[in-house]
Amino acid sequence: MNPIKLREYLAAGLPVVSVDLPEVQRYENLIKIAKGAEEFVENIECCLRTENREGKGKRSLAMAKEDWNSKVLEIEKVLTV
Repeated sequence: MNPIKLREYLAAGLPVVSVDLPEVQRYENLIKIAKGAEEFVENIECCLRTENREGKGKRSLAMAKEDWNSKVLEIEKVLTV
């Protein structure tokens, strides 16, 4: 699985709640990960209560290097080694 939508939501600065999947673990400092239905609802409620500009900016900034130009540069580095 490739969590493309997750990265799109983060780039837009949106708060994200996800189920616990290995692919989303690398974003654990930017999103809320729930281990069950009750925790999922609690995390959504927490996001709604605590959302602010700082969080939005942090999420957007974290995704700044996740564009296609950056990915191509990463690939080029691997291929030229």
